[in-house]
Amino acid sequence: MKIAIYGSAEEENTELTNQLKQFGEEIAKRGHTVVTGACPGIPFYVAESAYLTRANVIGFSPFTDLLNHKKSGEPYNCFSELKFIPRNYELKNNIQACYKYRNISSVIYADAIVIISGRIGTLNEFTNAYEFGKKIYILQGTGGVADCIKEIMKNIKKETGAKIFYYNDFQSLKKDLLKE
Repeated sequence: MKIAIYGSAEEENTELTNQLKQFGEEIAKRGHTVVTGACPGIPFYVAESAYLTRANVIGFSPFTDLLNHKKSGEPYNCFSELKFIPRNYELKNNIQACYKYRNISSVIYADAIVIISGRIGTLNEFTNAYEFGKKIYILQGTGGVADCIKEIMKNIKKETGAKIFYYNDFQSLKKDLLKE
């Protein structure tokens, strides 16, 4: 299974960081693939530990090549493969458009989505996952978008086939997600 990890690119909670690293190891040991937006923070901690535990880790970069990805300061050495924005993409010089292209591409590629904390980019990844009818696992109590989605969804009446699962602890989320 390809599991996309989305969340804040700026994470400084040591306890959560340790849990994220353990999560990456558990995903790897079960033979799953980790998918991220090739960014720092929450997705990086999961990706790096999964990669070090020999998992397949796919990063979707918002850049057209490795050189520009490296120049941006984004992580690059914890991925089995980096997927880039096509060089012929007409909006390749608009970084915001490239971030959204990356978000949509990574969501479509994944089988399951995990939301932990997050900011506006994570909300975009969530709405894409919802539109594409994905299984979405949300870890509440981590701040940001993860703590707002349940309330937002009370007002959304569009059926897409998406399944949203809410968790208040990491152990329950991992148990349900990794049993598949």
